[in-house]
Amino acid sequence: MNCNNLCFDLPAPSCYQVFNDGDTTAAYSVDFVDNVVTIGDADIVYNNIGRGFRKPALICPQDAVAQESTLTPLLQNCCDDQGNATWAFTLTWTDDCDKDWQRTYTVTLCCTDLVVADITAAMTAKINNDVNSTVTATDNTTNVGIKADTPGQGYKVNASSKYWTVAATVENSIEFGDAQYFIDKFNIPADQLDMTATYQLLIVKYWESTPDTANPTGGGAQQYNGGTHSMLNVLIWKECYFIVQTGGTAEADVLSDADKICDIFSGNYSDVTQYFAVTSEACPCV
Repeated sequence: MNCNNLCFDLPAPSCYQVFNDGDTTAAYSVDFVDNVVTIGDADIVYNNIGRGFRKPALICPQDAVAQESTLTPLLQNCCDDQGNATWAFTLTWTDDCDKDWQRTYTVTLCCTDLVVADITAAMTAKINNDVNSTVTATDNTTNVGIKADTPGQGYKVNASSKYWTVAATVENSIEFGDAQYFIDKFNIPADQLDMTATYQLLIVKYWESTPDTANPTGGGAQQYNGGTHSMLNVLIWKECYFIVQTGGTAEADVLSDADKICDIFSGNYSDVTQYFAVTSEACPCV
């Protein structure tokens, strides 16, 4: 499967399984019996596994990368009653304490003989003069380049399409793959991980259904008020994480060997070929 970029921290999973190089062969077991995929201690009905944008995804170890964007100003035909025009955009981000922040940058310039380079110069100065900014701006004369000061600290740009063309040039990436990440983010006990190793993460998205007792109009049935009444079923999407040590026995056995996780989710496992072929993935190199 192709590695996916991770640009923000992942939510806690509904279930997880850790695969280490030092585990016994039994710990790598992957079975398909009665339409249920059993991976380690996790059982998932294979018909419930997501397709399309919800198909299984592989996250590989990666370094933090600083996000970069360009903002190209668009000259205006209309100015205010004093002959000026205003360009503005808002930068939003979330800090390490999950607190949301935003900064709005505005420049107002006289329309007389105004060129794009005047706008880029003024906006670059505005951003770089802000001591609380989390990005650094570069004046490219035709656009303003902005780059996150801290690799892995992502941001969003909110700008009117009437005044700006915004383009992403470098995608944000957070540091991912060491054992401490899984301890800090998901409270996985340290004794389940090799603290000197790196890990890949296979995310399996699947759904479960439960009766919606608040909407008695379809789905399952329940006894109440002296009779049997039908109810809607509620679909709940969940994620199970399969945390696989890289570059060794676990990766080879779990992700690449015949009838293991990779074969199942790429459609090569004979019992589930018709269903999992929709993922159109290929196994990773070991």
